Amino acid sequence: MPDDMEAARLIATAALQQHAPQRAVEYLKSLAEKMPADAATLTVLGNAYIADHKPNLALQQFQKAAALDPNNPTIETRVGISEIQAGQSEQGLAALEQVFGKEAGAPIAGPALVVAELRARQLDRAAEVAASLIERDAKNPVYHTLLGEVRAAQQDYPAAESALRAALAVDPDLTAATGDLAQSISQRAV
Repeated sequence: MPDDMEAARLIATAALQQHAPQRAVEYLKSLAEKMPADAATLTVLGNAYIADHKPNLALQQFQKAAALDPNNPTIETRVGISEIQAGQSEQGLAALEQVFGKEAGAPIAGPALVVAELRARQLDRAAEVAASLIERDAKNPVYHTLLGEVRAAQQDYPAAESALRAALAVDPDLTAATGDLAQSISQRAV
């Protein structure tokens, strides 16, 4: 069944898991061009383009997917991330802010927004978003780790250490927080 969109999407997803984004693009691109693609297929194709370091092509696919599924916070988040990666930082941040402002979108867009704000050196805003995520789910170690990253960027090493210790209290096996905690402590010692 060469025109089975679902089968092609599954094969492309497997190719992405094997770190073969070009193969994933091959599976989906021609099929998506000759048949009306659904939002899920366009999203996988966008993911393949991101993995293949082609953010402009990814953005096109995510925008098409968003048009088909306009209230999907995952797709809206991918649009924002792709805009940032394609050099449209202001639009991407605005898109992530918009998704974050929706109740269902906050946990999806929030981590990406923290990272984007951190990269844009909007440290106070990144801290606000991370703190808001922790208020929503204090048992999520990723949120505490993000706050620790922001506090370290702000050079508030005691607060960074506290946030990273909170992440480790929730999940003692969290490797990122362990490494960040060690770095925070060494920075503090300097």
